[in-house]
Amino acid sequence: MSLKQAIKLPAIKLYLALSRSLPRSSRLPPNPRDVHKILLMAFGGIGDTIRMIPLIRMLGRAFPAAELATLTNQSPALFDLMPEGSPASRHLSFDFDHGLASKWRRLRELRRERFDLIVLPIVGDGFVEIAVLARLIGARHRVGFDLDGGGLIYTHSVAFHQDRSILAQYGELLSALDCPGSADNIPFRRDPAMAAAVTMRLQALGLANHQLVVVHPWVGHHERFRAWPPALFRDLIARLIAEPDVAVVLVGSKTEQPLAREHFDGLASPRFRDLTGALTFAETAALLGRSRCLVCNDSCLIMVADGLRVPSVAIFGSTAPVQVLAKSSICQAVVTEANLSCRPCYLHQTLFAYKCDHEFRCLETVPVERVLQHVRATLAGVAA
Repeated sequence: MSLKQAIKLPAIKLYLALSRSLPRSSRLPPNPRDVHKILLMAFGGIGDTIRMIPLIRMLGRAFPAAELATLTNQSPALFDLMPEGSPASRHLSFDFDHGLASKWRRLRELRRERFDLIVLPIVGDGFVEIAVLARLIGARHRVGFDLDGGGLIYTHSVAFHQDRSILAQYGELLSALDCPGSADNIPFRRDPAMAAAVTMRLQALGLANHQLVVVHPWVGHHERFRAWPPALFRDLIARLIAEPDVAVVLVGSKTEQPLAREHFDGLASPRFRDLTGALTFAETAALLGRSRCLVCNDSCLIMVADGLRVPSVAIFGSTAPVQVLAKSSICQAVVTEANLSCRPCYLHQTLFAYKCDHEFRCLETVPVERVLQHVRATLAGVAA
């Protein structure tokens, strides 16, 4: 354990113990006429950022005169997928990898913005640190989830439930602000120009006239808990391209190119293409919109496929589909049939142990045949 962790963990545990022992104050929602500037904060992976899209739309309706900004550690280009007619918003960044002096300067810049309301739809590791950051940025009203009893730092808090969809609970979070609405899905816009460019690319690759399956075998973090083994993905792809009229495109980020070469080189077929690192996120979304099915782990592309109403088949190991998937999701979740009392363990919580005493059997025991069965059913338009 690093010195930083040795200091931070006892401090977080002490805060959580104090927070659970103290009563919550009951405050009225802010008057929309008094809210001029709103900051919506979310940090983590791409999925945490794009989940902000329905919140932006709900906040825009509830506070139409307010200036809205987001604060994330992801690229602002992700918000280019927002539907037309969405409220205008600025997209700010905060880099936790910078040194202390740089982070302090950024914090002072954010304090000078003088936000009236900060909304934090944050759960899981880092929840307490982000809540403290929001307190330091400063705002009269701060709303967030009371995860593990740690919501004392907020002026308005809502209990977080482990057995319900995160996205569905976003609407409940904003109810603390008397903000109507719900988040049953994440809406995305289809870009006709981007779709046309992707179609031309598929034509050049000789894939345009096949049933297209997009495969994304990666996750942004903690892959041992969330990623089906690449060898099983390779077997699945080999069996898919042996099917008549099925083509497979592999996608991922530039950082995943070495992994793609390591695990998928040698899959020789005119109906398989590795485009890992070759597409932007918007281009990947356009490719999904052109496909018949997405196959992936518990990753952000499930949300994109759902938003575009493209069927997906996702392998879930230590995470719970009931928490990850949106209420109106059309994803088919595939989980192990092994009787594992520990599953699910990777739920959103403040202090996750990141250790497995069962050799990750939740992922290792999902057979290729079951995933293939779901993909075949999806391509045939029937339920598996």
